[in-house]
Amino acid sequence: MKNKVQLIGYVGQDPEFRNFENEVSRLKCSIATHDRVKNAEGAYEDRTTWHNVVMFNKLASRASKILKRGDLCAIEGSLSYYSYTNTEQQSVNRTDVVARDFTYLGNASAKERKQVEETA
Repeated sequence: MKNKVQLIGYVGQDPEFRNFENEVSRLKCSIATHDRVKNAEGAYEDRTTWHNVVMFNKLASRASKILKRGDLCAIEGSLSYYSYTNTEQQSVNRTDVVARDFTYLGNASAKERKQVEETA
């Protein structure tokens, strides 16, 4: 079995790119995906799911030059689960998509960009 995930969605905020001392670079961003579902009354509604995405090294560097808030992109990677204790001594569980590749699919239209900004 493989740990593989593919997402097509909108970048929620400008990606955060960082270089570390050990010659590792990392890019973090969130991707919004949308599903249209029927509610209990039978009406359709849009549901947005946010995904944490992380990229490393050459892929991170390339993405930092291309991806901006509101851009549509396809991400391929794997899921990574981990937990940590925050400053309030609470246990936090986190899920990230560790990207192996991405494809820039264009800018959001004005209407779609406004929807992304309102839900970010």
